[in-house]
Amino acid sequence: MAYPEDYPDDLTKAKASGYLHKHMIVLVDPATGLPYAGGLPPASTADTVVPDHPGVIAGRAYPSIRTATASAAVGAIDTLYVMPFRVPLTITLTGLGIRVTTAGTASNWKGGIYRNGVGTPTGAPLAVNNTGIATVTTGADAVLPLATTLVAGWYWIAQKHNGTLPQTTGLAASNWDIQAAMGRTANSLNGSALGKSMAHAYATDLPTLTGGEAWSDVITSGAIPLVFLLT
Repeated sequence: MAYPEDYPDDLTKAKASGYLHKHMIVLVDPATGLPYAGGLPPASTADTVVPDHPGVIAGRAYPSIRTATASAAVGAIDTLYVMPFRVPLTITLTGLGIRVTTAGTASNWKGGIYRNGVGTPTGAPLAVNNTGIATVTTGADAVLPLATTLVAGWYWIAQKHNGTLPQTTGLAASNWDIQAAMGRTANSLNGSALGKSMAHAYATDLPTLTGGEAWSDVITSGAIPLVFLLT
């Protein structure tokens, strides 16, 4: 009589002998209820990784974050606003855009994208448009040309504004996704943080960040415009 220890690593022979070794792991085909021939499923039935985005198409606009929105005036001039966003798969951008719901006067915006440090933007902008674009037309898209390719990962969008500020489609205070990514100072649980800000003159280019900046949390609904990624 054959015993299972006679075939410690051979499922076929162990099955033929009428025994299975007590330490063997048997993978069963759910369609038949029987072990796979050779012990492993065929390549065609192997598990696949399903990305959390169906794919990016050129010539379309994608919101940088899935969020509730509020139409409100931009928070302040001469202020650098940043917010984290996640890229689920490689994306090639042609620009960044915001939606103006009520025109400003002699107003413009400029912006860019930073790499992620440890929960904060860092370094020189990966891509930037320091020329700016006007935000003086109601019901219009204010699009900054900006060409770059981002691989999957976390990044930060940065923006500055000047003039008599417009109202835009902004980040609503009911959104918690941003605070989930960046936290909030002083362990505060009162209201959601929509991004960070610090004083920075509009006339100057977006800065190189060291990671040691004194940021303030932004909690005013609509104060930070929602930026769209244009492909």
